[in-house]
Amino acid sequence: ELANCEAQFIFSKLESAKAGQPPLPSTDTIERWIDEAQSRSLEEIMLEIVDGDQDALEALRDGAKSSSPVDLSRWSCAPEMLLDAICNQNNTNAEEESKEKNWKKGDVARWICRAKIALGVCTWLELYTST
Repeated sequence: ELANCEAQFIFSKLESAKAGQPPLPSTDTIERWIDEAQSRSLEEIMLEIVDGDQDALEALRDGAKSSSPVDLSRWSCAPEMLLDAICNQNNTNAEEESKEKNWKKGDVARWICRAKIALGVCTWLELYTST
């Protein structure tokens, strides 16, 4: 939830509840909290996008240089190429690797669709890209 907040909103909430409490954190400190929350949330969101498949997440990161929803959404016109990229990362036969991992064009198309949805829900995700 913190990842989806604005620093000023949190600061105003803390300020309204202050009433004799210790000094409030600065907005810069609150922004660092939010940045950390977003960074931690990014991998969790990506894992949800790929149905909890850690191998798929690693293949996307290593084989397709796509470790964020922004990166993943850029493959929307070429899901076959994405499948090739994640399956060919170790110079193996793409079809063999795909069968072993059970990844199909429909899987990567679904991941791309979910990435776009995530970008619509959490606009801060647009700030994170592998490139």
